[in-house]
Amino acid sequence: MDPDTERSIMKTLQKMSKMGKTIILVTHNTLNLHLCDKVAFFGKDGHLCFYGKPQEALDFFGVDDFVDIYTLLNENMEEWYEKFTAIYGKETVEQVKIEKRNKVLHKKKSFIKQLLTLIRRYIKLISNDIQQLILLFAQAPIVAVLLAVVSNENLYTNYDDTKAILFSLGCASIWLGLMNSVQEICKEKVILQKEHMSDLKLPTYLLSKFIVQGILAFIQATIMVFIFQKIVGSSSYSILIDSYWDIQIICFLSILSSAALGLCVSAIVKNSNIAMSIIPLILVPQLLFSGMLFKLEGAADFISNFILCRWTVEGLGTSANLNELTHIVQTINPLAEIEPEAYFTFTAEHMIHVILVIILMTAVLMLLSYIALRKNINKNM
Repeated sequence: MDPDTERSIMKTLQKMSKMGKTIILVTHNTLNLHLCDKVAFFGKDGHLCFYGKPQEALDFFGVDDFVDIYTLLNENMEEWYEKFTAIYGKETVEQVKIEKRNKVLHKKKSFIKQLLTLIRRYIKLISNDIQQLILLFAQAPIVAVLLAVVSNENLYTNYDDTKAILFSLGCASIWLGLMNSVQEICKEKVILQKEHMSDLKLPTYLLSKFIVQGILAFIQATIMVFIFQKIVGSSSYSILIDSYWDIQIICFLSILSSAALGLCVSAIVKNSNIAMSIIPLILVPQLLFSGMLFKLEGAADFISNFILCRWTVEGLGTSANLNELTHIVQTINPLAEIEPEAYFTFTAEHMIHVILVIILMTAVLMLLSYIALRKNINKNM
């Protein structure tokens, strides 16, 4: 920093201090230390060798230039430490250290207080970005309208048409969750690392993200399903509550689970650009192993157990009772018999099983997010 810029900054800080602000500055530049109200010189291992007004520091060390103080402390720090403690009293100096340490300890917040603070901050960050806020809440109704446009009168009566629309609804849910969260941690890692050093608890941080994402997921699922069913109508089948809430619950859990997946990716990668580049690699397996495009057999069927879209489609298909709907083959040959798919068994037990699997996947993803985040934060400390 050139001398002119340094002086300008120091004068600006001095003006701020006169306005009631407390300015703490750590510097090795000594040209403008006379502008400070108080200065402190520390020796090796954090020993306080002087604290007072700038002119008093020069008188104390018996020098005309602050630069000479560095030389004196490097040559014989113990002498100046003992001289300072002799003037002010060792008990006073040690008491200052204890009081400062206690003040830091007292500032540590409980888990609940820290969680509430982080939740409020996260909500404020989202609400302050108007463009992001509009995008978050515009996606769900736009998706609902587009799905309604491509639907036809055979929805909820024809197996193939209904399964295709429900598959699209499930994919949209996963897309919404990923886009909501995939950048939320990696863009804050520098700040997070500093706050973690100041007693920010990583589980609290992750939980605050998850809770806000949960609120957002519920709002998006409610809007998307409501608008979609308002336009095209609802299924005549219900299995847990009614045709609306059965589908809404699956969409909500899918958005939330994919948001957990996004947080996991965001905790692993270094920056937002990498996170966005990974999204296609996540979505392709969701399509391939959903059970919609290809029949799942053998290894493909086993892999699908770990794919969120498979369980989303299974839950949505179960809620609409796909096994009871008419296949295209049956429209040509009414006597054709189609074997019911175990994926869409229309029972409350099966629906609850699907919901529990999605919840379990969400919990595992959040655990992996914590492990990855802790590893990366500790590695960079």
